[in-house]
Amino acid sequence: MNKLFVIGDSFTVEPLKGEDKPYWIKQAADEIARLSGEPVAVSNASMMGSSQDWVSHGLQTLYNGGITPNDYLIIGLTHPNRFWYKEKRPDVTNPHLTDLDEMLDKEETRAVELYMRHIQRPLLDTIHLQNRLAYIAYQTRRQKLRRPIVIKCFEQQLGQCEFYPELNWANGILMDNIQRPEFWDPDLDENAVYWRGIDPRYNHMCMSNHNILGPRTGQALYNDTTLDLVNGYIAGIVQPGSLDDPEWVKREINPYTVQWNIDNNRKYKSMTSWAVKMGIREPTFKNETD
Repeated sequence: MNKLFVIGDSFTVEPLKGEDKPYWIKQAADEIARLSGEPVAVSNASMMGSSQDWVSHGLQTLYNGGITPNDYLIIGLTHPNRFWYKEKRPDVTNPHLTDLDEMLDKEETRAVELYMRHIQRPLLDTIHLQNRLAYIAYQTRRQKLRRPIVIKCFEQQLGQCEFYPELNWANGILMDNIQRPEFWDPDLDENAVYWRGIDPRYNHMCMSNHNILGPRTGQALYNDTTLDLVNGYIAGIVQPGSLDDPEWVKREINPYTVQWNIDNNRKYKSMTSWAVKMGIREPTFKNETD
């Protein structure tokens, strides 16, 4: 059976056990199966909070005999300033976690702070990105694989790798073109102000947009065409009173996470980015600080 391999962060991670809405990756596989007339299995190695270097490590394993020329691949590029700080915690890579200092000890937290203040910078992020994607391009050519679809989950400078012919770049950015525009106010820091906790959307998108993105992705993979993340998606789905509408919650987002936020009193916990609290980074959103 042909496979659709996926690796990335929370934009591509599969739903938790018991949460069975047809997320966009599953819909992409179903669309490939419809077009090819053959079943397609999903092998999703994505992880919440992962970084590009962790994804690169996973791809090295995949290219060591795990993928064939008949298979498909989606790579989700998370934010380039994430870093795999601690070997056994590849999910703790994001300096904008609200409680990063609760996940690492004081010495580790101090090391992250010094790295962010004095070492990490956009130029290095781009150099590392180019090198990682050059490896993917090389393996794609060497093993005669289908071109992977590479999706920018966040804005980032691509440098030379934007022109690697072995990579099929999606047009647009998941966060800027689909995630944020779903809100009535795209400049809102939704986790701090609206959700007051963990984002209850599957892969940070309402299901109405999963239903658009999934089949489009399957078509782009099967036909080796450009995946459009910019045009034809639904904006303004999330309105101020949406969480009070049980039918909307059931249809568009994850009811389990909505209830978890309520049960754990997340509305009373600060949702300010750790890096912003430490003065390492400026707020991104107009309502980011409490």
